[in-house]
Amino acid sequence: MSNLRKNITSIADLMATTSGPQIIMLECELIECRVQVRTEFNDQTIKELADDIAARGVQQPIKVRAIEDGRYLVIFGERRLRAARLAELTKIPAIIEDMTDEAAGEIQFMENIHREDLSIGDLAAAIGQRYKQLKAQEIHNAVDVIAGQVKKSKSWVSKHLAVATKLNSVVAELLQNGHTQDIELLLILNKLVDIRPSEGFNLVHGIRAGKSISRKDAREALKKAEQDIKAKDEPAAEFDPVGETATKQEPASKNAPTNAPQSKPVVPESQFDPSEVLSALVYEEEMDIDNFLTNLGTKERAELDEFVRPDWELGVKAAATSPDAVIRCIFQQATHFQDDSLALRALLAGSMGEPFDVAAIVKSTRQLIGL
Repeated sequence: MSNLRKNITSIADLMATTSGPQIIMLECELIECRVQVRTEFNDQTIKELADDIAARGVQQPIKVRAIEDGRYLVIFGERRLRAARLAELTKIPAIIEDMTDEAAGEIQFMENIHREDLSIGDLAAAIGQRYKQLKAQEIHNAVDVIAGQVKKSKSWVSKHLAVATKLNSVVAELLQNGHTQDIELLLILNKLVDIRPSEGFNLVHGIRAGKSISRKDAREALKKAEQDIKAKDEPAAEFDPVGETATKQEPASKNAPTNAPQSKPVVPESQFDPSEVLSALVYEEEMDIDNFLTNLGTKERAELDEFVRPDWELGVKAAATSPDAVIRCIFQQATHFQDDSLALRALLAGSMGEPFDVAAIVKSTRQLIGL
């Protein structure tokens, strides 16, 4: 017994003589943090924990596993490690586990997934990370496995997985920047952006601007968009360029007056060129923009929208990345735009959070070029 006592100089030494997981005082600089469930850390709570550690030490060891070059990887306890470093500790008590990547991933997932302080974004990321791990192990019923592990329904898992893997970057920004934590709303918006980008982005910009947009609002917009798309897919008996039910009319008399009002522009389908029409709207001073667009046929108006929308969406996506991305986008597209002031103005409209509105973009372009 006396020889054993001579060899024990610390609690870590004592723990090392017992069976089970090995506990040592590990150099903080040898410990790495890689992909963790938690990505968001509250600086204030980390500071409070650091103050406590400075006063009382680390009360619970972190868990790590050995990797290459004598280094270690955190399985869980990253928050304690961050606080210990902030408290300027050089060593931290750690349990060293010998386990595979798969086993470490499962333990880390199960340890963290039920934490109350996980954000929705981190929770969804955790589900997505675990799903990838299971797929890499060729487990085909990954959703079922995760549902069993977290004691939630498959629907709950699927929704969080969709948030982690399928959100458009503009919609994902709402979650990342704290504009909303409502998963249902995010998924509805995401579908709306996919099928009708202009309307989806308008709702997204409204939320970013602080407007109260509910699930009901988003569902109604999505329902209308789906109905519009379905209506366009249904065959029409006869195409009417002004969007009204076509009726057969008697041929006009040769002696009929030719100065009839032309408030509703009738453009033969084969001759309609969105580029030429937009050019006329921008550069012909006598054009009544609102009157022309209001009375334009449904199909032609849709073609105008689709011609302008890609430039607007380019601005939206750039703005969702960073201000620098907007600047880079403008410079990169300068050669492409050349003298196309309308395209550049559409890009700027999207980047500044303006709703998609062809009439407003055309009017602003005219003002900018002095018309």
